[in-house]
Order: sequence, then structure tokens, then C-alpha cells
Amino acid sequence: ADGLARAQGRAGPGDRFEREAPAFHERVRQGLLTLAAAEPGRFCVLDAAEPIERVHARVNAEAERRLGGRA
Repeated sequence: ADGLARAQGRAGPGDRFEREAPAFHERVRQGLLTLAAAEPGRFCVLDAAEPIERVHARVNAEAERRLGGRA
């Protein structure tokens, strides 16, 4: 919900996915959480409730770690 709220707070109408109903986003979220639980080495779950700077830093750190310096 926090990540979607950030996206919807940007200027403009948003993209097709951002305009979908909250139920759609919850189904997608649940599906991705299921994949992340089954394959933790392939997926990283981030907390979008954290400040945007911390989320950004975590994304970069995970990309760096998973790509072995090729990020």
C-alpha cells in the first residue's frame, strides 16, 4: 500500500497498473510473496513503509550483492 501510494502521489495519471483497484494489487502482492517464500535466493522482499532513501539503498545493496559487483 505504501509503495502504491508513493506511485499515485506522482504527477500525472499513472500507468495502467497504478490505476488498477487495490484488490488487484493485493492479489499480485500475495502471488509475489508466495514466489519469494518458495525461492528466497531469487526474490527479495522490501518494506516500502521505510523512507524512500532507505528503500533505494536496500534495492541497490541487494542488486550489488546478487549481481556480484555487476550492478
